[in-house]
Amino acid sequence: MKVPAFIKQNQKALIIIFKLIVFSLLVYNIYQKLEEKGFKEALENFKREFNFSYLWYLIPVFILMFINWGLEAWKWWIATKYIEDISYWQAYKAIFIGTAINQILPIGAGEVAGRSLMHSAGKKWKAAAMTYFSQMPQKTVTMLIGVGFLIFVLNENWLEGQFMHWLIWIGIVDSIIWYIPFFHAKTIIPWIRKISFLEKMAVYLQEIEDFRIQDKWKIYAISALRWGVFTLQYVIVSYIFFNDINFYYYFSLCAVNFLLQSVIPSAGFLDLGIRGNLAFMAFAPLMHNQVGILSVSYLIWIINLLIPSAIGYFFLLKMKQV
Repeated sequence: MKVPAFIKQNQKALIIIFKLIVFSLLVYNIYQKLEEKGFKEALENFKREFNFSYLWYLIPVFILMFINWGLEAWKWWIATKYIEDISYWQAYKAIFIGTAINQILPIGAGEVAGRSLMHSAGKKWKAAAMTYFSQMPQKTVTMLIGVGFLIFVLNENWLEGQFMHWLIWIGIVDSIIWYIPFFHAKTIIPWIRKISFLEKMAVYLQEIEDFRIQDKWKIYAISALRWGVFTLQYVIVSYIFFNDINFYYYFSLCAVNFLLQSVIPSAGFLDLGIRGNLAFMAFAPLMHNQVGILSVSYLIWIINLLIPSAIGYFFLLKMKQV
């Protein structure tokens, strides 16, 4: 794709403007979230519940945050090497940059755009397609594990309601929708080429056809490991606000919570309140303290998204080209 002369002539100025726009929108959206009533209630609850002995809970959660994003970087690194040979450290930085930009763009578009910045100009669209492709296993793993635990939870009568029974079938269908294109891309992409208005898009999918089955299963294994890391974070943070929870009961409801978050799409700049409401839907039978449940969601957001977004913006500032 040919770069317009105007962009070439004013590249440095446009990069500065782009970084300023990202910073402004990032600050604005974070400010909006911090001004939410739910966040203020959660903050007051945190002040009441927190004491310095809880630092021992937060330290492993912070360490797990870097492991969590490190695993995501590993998955993306495996996938993106089919397009361009970049280092794992570059992939790791790209993940943080994508997290930052995802706070200002809807439905995962920021992750795709941010990660693509790490690639050379001619490879960015292919990197964007590969990013979507490499995220499919995480969705499938989250849904299948969630469905398994939801069936267990419903059998134990820990949750009830027609929606929860429908959620089983939604999760199964949704996981199949993500599973099939991931493992049968070689069959699907030739059909895309035959559709006139999609033919040009197929150019960016060529490397996906070459994806080795060993790498596909490796990404699935890493996705399952990442699910475990994130769940462990959630459990540890919850012990700050709910000291008497049953670990096995709570672990099961965590899986249901992640299933709910996966099947109900949300915008990156709006989803904090949505996540809090979904968490309350999942955990309400176990914990009737809505503010406490929201506190867990907000603290996870701060550790897993707000701090990585700040790190990502720092990496973005260091980039000379975007």
